[in-house]
Amino acid sequence: MFSTVYASTALNLCSKWSNFLNIIRLNIKLRKSTDAKGSLDYIIKNVKKDQTIVCIGIYTADELLTLRKAVGVTGTLIVFVPDESTKIQLAKVSQLLGWLNVLVELAEFSETINDYIVINDGSKKESKKEAPIIDINDRKFKKRAVENVASIENFIIARNLSVDVIQLKIARENQGLLQSIEGIIKRFKPEVIAEYEANKTDKSFFYKAVGFFVGLHYKGFFVLDTLNIPLANFDFEIYQNPRSDFYCNTFVFTN
Repeated sequence: MFSTVYASTALNLCSKWSNFLNIIRLNIKLRKSTDAKGSLDYIIKNVKKDQTIVCIGIYTADELLTLRKAVGVTGTLIVFVPDESTKIQLAKVSQLLGWLNVLVELAEFSETINDYIVINDGSKKESKKEAPIIDINDRKFKKRAVENVASIENFIIARNLSVDVIQLKIARENQGLLQSIEGIIKRFKPEVIAEYEANKTDKSFFYKAVGFFVGLHYKGFFVLDTLNIPLANFDFEIYQNPRSDFYCNTFVFTN
């Protein structure tokens, strides 16, 4: 009996000690995260501490640390990722550091409704205050009306949030991403920071994306080192050049 209790206590202490070490390591990374690149560098320099940032794409733990540093304690950070493993990893970081103003959610593109939907793990019951829970195995899912689906826009509205900044990671395979944020842009008029993944976009899609923002009466510039250069001066052949392996991938759109 004593040995069982002792073993259980020892395991509990080891688990707490492991979590404590993880928190120390993450805080050290947070303090040293001054070498942010691309769109993250722009966010660190320009986003205000009390703003709400919505991020959509594939993110690492280091990038989450940088984004949280940008919003501080008073802002809000919502990160939508496309796979469960990334969500678990980032949610663990947020939990270890006790970040109450950080939400990490799973969002996948649905060809049925041509929009990104937020996939809830089902641990919370549906209510008027919560975004609807989607069961992707439900045969009736394809027949549901768009307004009953937990789109990214509905998710944000259900939580009475406003959006100041949207940060996107754009590639060929997630072209539907732009349409999924159109309602958010029209409603909140946020600044949009788009990061095009190096060698993962093409000329036609790039200009299609630019046209999307122009159609919403947004103006844009691209970031080259410390310079903000108007989009009229952007030459795709020069700034997205696979031969020289040079890619200018940060673009900012404002209303």
